[in-house]
Amino acid sequence: MLTSDNRSSGLRCCIVTPIGPGHQQRYLECKASVQTAFRTDPGPFVELSFAAMDDPEGLQGRSLRRNDGIRLAVEQGADWIFFLDADDIMTPTAFARFKDFHQHYDAIWGGILEVLPGSQQPQLRSQQVAPITSLIGILDNDPTLTLQMGHFIRTKAARNILFDTDMDAGEDFKFYLQAWRDYRCIKQQAPFFINRRGIHSTGPRAADGLAWTEAVAAELVDFRIQNAERIERLYRQAGKHTRGRHIVVTGFSRSGTTMFYNMLRSSVRNFDFLDREYPAARIIGTHPRDLVSKRPLDIFDIPNILAANRRKKDIDFILVLRDIRSILTSRHQKVPDDYFIGYDYQYFIPPQGEPTRTIPGVLPTYQAIVRLLQGDSPGQKIIVRYEDLVQSTTRIQSYLAHCLAFSYREHFRNFHKAEIPTALQAPLNTIDAPDAARVSKWQLPEHRARIRSQFTQCPALFDILIQTGYEKDRRWFEAFR
Repeated sequence: MLTSDNRSSGLRCCIVTPIGPGHQQRYLECKASVQTAFRTDPGPFVELSFAAMDDPEGLQGRSLRRNDGIRLAVEQGADWIFFLDADDIMTPTAFARFKDFHQHYDAIWGGILEVLPGSQQPQLRSQQVAPITSLIGILDNDPTLTLQMGHFIRTKAARNILFDTDMDAGEDFKFYLQAWRDYRCIKQQAPFFINRRGIHSTGPRAADGLAWTEAVAAELVDFRIQNAERIERLYRQAGKHTRGRHIVVTGFSRSGTTMFYNMLRSSVRNFDFLDREYPAARIIGTHPRDLVSKRPLDIFDIPNILAANRRKKDIDFILVLRDIRSILTSRHQKVPDDYFIGYDYQYFIPPQGEPTRTIPGVLPTYQAIVRLLQGDSPGQKIIVRYEDLVQSTTRIQSYLAHCLAFSYREHFRNFHKAEIPTALQAPLNTIDAPDAARVSKWQLPEHRARIRSQFTQCPALFDILIQTGYEKDRRWFEAFR
């Protein structure tokens, strides 16, 4: 325990640090940095204590050990807690910076300062968001650019929140979200600590960056569902999206646009949806509220959509992409005896009569997508890949929320449990949960001749595969010769 001569406030701070496998030596460096900062300038604190929570085999996990540290801080009578991981170090000015904010807030974060692997020089994380003064600032941005473990929080607040001991990844961000919802929080620009990257702890409850990303995405979606009304109210108070909005879902046919639209339709609560595919140009000027429409062929109608926007709504585009090999081998229940779309044409399904191959196919569709992405039309152009929709459904749901301020009532993955209008069932060959196995169905032997024929007739398809990031070169095709 350290003490200072500062008697004006009488505040006590406890540094809570879980120490996992292999971090015992790192913790000594961590603790020394805190002692240096306190001796440099203790800020408003008269007393500093340490809750070094050992977990040498990694069996208990960070959450349980942090919670034990919170309880110890309560027993010690600490007014504030600073959470600091054992592989990080405190900046010399942390306590001095804290004294500028502590009277007005219950939890205080600083800028993200990090040392990358192979470097000795700390640097501010590129593109991070600071300052942040409201929950919207957390929800509207990439979580890697907002908050990190290394912050001050009132002990009473930490005791009321606690960390989720069932989680091995993402428990930190769940804690942050609850703090920003229930207490006065701020992220100011001055760093409180240095994140030493690449020296994570090990053990059975350790997690990597990918696991953290997926867990945080799930927490953000759950948080939006559980706090939908509050979040909508915050957006209204902030004066966001006051002009009215129209989101156009378009892109490749047979790329999962109908499945995606049904996901949105069953989950998003702050937009209107249609019960069928409908041209955006025919409704954008007449629908008075925020609306999401869906029609792959709208990719060819962008100028008319913009011209029809008489209400001056904000327009955003979601472009659904898919590996074109899956598109070229896709079938539609209305055309059971033929592949639905080729490089040149695709089938048109009329309300009455027989389907006809009269609609532009993969190549002209891709050219139209490129024109939209490279053009100067207003609004966001957000790319959503079918493969991500079925393999990382929750991450995509979270990403769209912070891009488009969606408010949720349900998870995307449960779309098949909701009532789906008849017209939005027809393009779906099956109505079930997202299935990652469909991603590679184009590789089945029954489709070899189709792949060989389409790519031989139209070599430009090779370039599309490379430009959309599905292949690096043409060597994959050797197996189809």
